[in-house]
Amino acid sequence: MLIPNKKLLTEFRAPGLCGLCGCSCTLREPHHYRTVGACGGHIDIRINMIPLGSTRAFQCDCHAKVHSGRVSANQVLERIAARERVRPEDIVAVMDFLIRLVKPSKAQLLLRREELPGGAKQLAVRELEEAKRL
Repeated sequence: MLIPNKKLLTEFRAPGLCGLCGCSCTLREPHHYRTVGACGGHIDIRINMIPLGSTRAFQCDCHAKVHSGRVSANQVLERIAARERVRPEDIVAVMDFLIRLVKPSKAQLLLRREELPGGAKQLAVRELEEAKRL
């Protein structure tokens, strides 16, 4: 399932704090915690993204650190969970749920969300509403 969200991408590209180190950056890039399989598609929802500094010239190079493996996916997940005030395992459950779906209708999303545990269910609804999928 792909979920584009240009508004969120624009927000995460704007100057601001790096989501990893907290440095004020004039250039940030959105980094996806999880991508959708071999197609490299993205689910552009807040719990799957973190704005990261782009290059050292623009204050920090955290995006390069993540892609080079100097920062683990678990560290990125922990930062996103802390920012959103949710449990990391709920983010993982919601992402696994969304990745399994292939172009679901709104009715299918509403029905299938019942498979999620309590906190993850509420988180999925919040994220899908923001992405205008519910």
